[in-house]
Amino acid sequence: MLLVEDNSDDAYLLQTAFQKAEIQEPLTVLGSGLEAIRYLSGEGKYENREAFPIPFLILLDLSLPGVDGFEVLRWLRKHPEIGRRITSLVLTGIESQSLMDEARSLGAQTVLVKPVKFEDLVALAKRLKTFGSRSTRKSRKARTSLAAPSPQVRRDSESCYVDSSRETNRAPAH
Repeated sequence: MLLVEDNSDDAYLLQTAFQKAEIQEPLTVLGSGLEAIRYLSGEGKYENREAFPIPFLILLDLSLPGVDGFEVLRWLRKHPEIGRRITSLVLTGIESQSLMDEARSLGAQTVLVKPVKFEDLVALAKRLKTFGSRSTRKSRKARTSLAAPSPQVRRDSESCYVDSSRETNRAPAH
């Protein structure tokens, strides 16, 4: 799995949530969209695919310095030999429906507002466990859903929660 997140606190919290959810799959953390594209294309220090394999899942922030998350999604779309093999999940602090729709139109399978509460981040990480180990995943179809039904992440003024009883993964516009 590949996490592209420029905020080191958010990256740390997500890594900790993955540990708490007992996710065994390695998580590579990159701090910029440009670095993500270099990794995905196998450029420079990332050319050794045994050490830097193509991830089956990319967790992508949209608000990155320089090359943003939208550009990473565009790059994946322009390189289907790689993009086809990856499930793109956007975790963003932006609650704009139009930006979420744009991310989906560029190929993000799921767009979620970053949970505010750590417990909700752990719950999200546990849902990601449904992807299974790399050896048990057989098709892209099996990887494109977090689990049915997809969670809806809503944010109010004080908290954020994952509502798995909803059939959509779109956060409400505020």
